[in-house]
Amino acid sequence: LRARIWVAAAGAAAWYTDIFSVCLSSDQVSRFWFNIGLCFFSLASVLVLYMAVWVPRVNKCDLDPSVYSPRMLPFTAGCSVASGLFLVVGLWPVYGLFTPGLLTLLWFGSLMSAHFLPSV
Repeated sequence: LRARIWVAAAGAAAWYTDIFSVCLSSDQVSRFWFNIGLCFFSLASVLVLYMAVWVPRVNKCDLDPSVYSPRMLPFTAGCSVASGLFLVVGLWPVYGLFTPGLLTLLWFGSLMSAHFLPSV
């Protein structure tokens, strides 16, 4: 039930703030910081997919990621934190004080949407 509420709240926030078209076409977005945030987000996403999908399923490695590559987890966490900070700075001119809360809500909603994926 909580996952549905988070996903619904994130969907409503994305709909009412029109965040996707704002990110793509608004002149108010600080493009330099926003693009740096997107690069860090992409890097963190690729690293998470590598540790969660590639290593256990393709390489058939049953070790914990902290054992298999111990420096990968802190680096991925740093990329995630940098991504959040740069995205907040990039979107601050548009949403102001609501930016950290909005991005947190969208992040929790996307995280909770994994509850609805079929297990492999």
